[in-house]
Amino acid sequence: MNDRAYTVASRRGRQTGPLTASNPFDGRTRGLKFPAMTTMRNPSDLGYIEDRWETDDGTSKARNGHGKRYRARWVDDGGKERSASFSGEKAAKQHLKLVARGEVANTRGRKIFAEFYKEWSVSQPWVPGTVRAMNLAANSVTFGNIELERIRSSHLQAWVKAMQDKPLQPSAIRTRFNNVRAVMRAAVADRAIPFDVTINVRLPRVQKPEGADDDGLAIPAVSEVGALLRGRNLST
Repeated sequence: MNDRAYTVASRRGRQTGPLTASNPFDGRTRGLKFPAMTTMRNPSDLGYIEDRWETDDGTSKARNGHGKRYRARWVDDGGKERSASFSGEKAAKQHLKLVARGEVANTRGRKIFAEFYKEWSVSQPWVPGTVRAMNLAANSVTFGNIELERIRSSHLQAWVKAMQDKPLQPSAIRTRFNNVRAVMRAAVADRAIPFDVTINVRLPRVQKPEGADDDGLAIPAVSEVGALLRGRNLST
C-alpha cells in the first residue's frame, strides 16, 4: 500500500490523507478527484464512495431518491475501474474494505470454469498421469459453462449426485471431486473468487472392508496370523 491519498466523496468533513486497508476512511475530501483510470495502481489501493443523490453542499441531484444512493468505485488487478452500488454508506465502506483485503472477486471471476481450468492447467508441473486425471475430472463437471463467481456449493453437490447416479464408485467420485477442488482453490489463490465453494459439499461414503482400520486397511485376526505362520513353518 502506497501513501497516495484517494478521495472519498462524503458529506462529512474536508480532509485528505492516505487510505489504508486497516483504516481506509481516515482521509476524506469533498469532490471526486480520482486518478485517471488509465493509471496502473497497486490493486490493494482503495477507491472512493460517491453520493449519487446529493452534492457536497447538500443540494439534491437529478436522481435524488431513485436507485441506490452510494456507489463504491475502485480499480481491479487489471487496472480497470469497477463499481458497486449500495443503499447505505456503511455497506459501501465495508465493500471497499473487502476489496482491500482481496475478498472481492476480480474480472477473472467472470471466466467460466472450463476457460479458467484450461488457462490454469497449462502452467501446472503435472506428470502425464495427473494430466489425464485432472482433465477427466474437469471435463466431467456439470457447471463447466458457468462463471466462476456464480458457482455455488449447490452446483458441486448436483455434480456429485450426477456421478453417483451413473453410477460411479464412491472412491472414484472422491478422486474427481478432490481434483476439481484443487481447481477451485487455485481460483481462490488467484483472487478470481473470494472463497472455496467446495467446503460444505457432501460426498458418498467409501465402504471399508469388514475389520478395516480408518485408512481402509484390513487387519488380520490373531488366528489368521497364526495359520499363516504355521503354514510358513511347514513349508521350510
